[in-house]
Amino acid sequence: MVKKRLVTLERSAEPTLTLRSGALLLTLKLKDIVYCEKVHGLRTTRIVTTSQSYVVHKNLNTIKQQLTAMRFFNEFQSYALNLEHVITVDFNKGVISMDNRDHLTFSRGTIKKLKAYYQTQE
Repeated sequence: MVKKRLVTLERSAEPTLTLRSGALLLTLKLKDIVYCEKVHGLRTTRIVTTSQSYVVHKNLNTIKQQLTAMRFFNEFQSYALNLEHVITVDFNKGVISMDNRDHLTFSRGTIKKLKAYYQTQE
């Protein structure tokens, strides 16, 4: 009975991202991550969640490898976006509005990658 309950709990557990950065051990639910952004010039990444943001001393590409859920768009060089948090995309201006009220700006060439992704999903 206990084993059966444990298996049920393991299956129902939400997917998480666990990172160790220095003395910090951070476990975040994937659904709560809005986006991850490479901090330029440093080997650090800013992870923005629905409640706050964290700066971790990890390369963005290392983090992207752990963001395997279908909800993440990892084709941008400096960002990983949780598509469930995208509100609007202006392909002409290259602006993505997230549900936490952040507006991310991209070049036309970069935003074309997201446009191509959406076109294959239709």
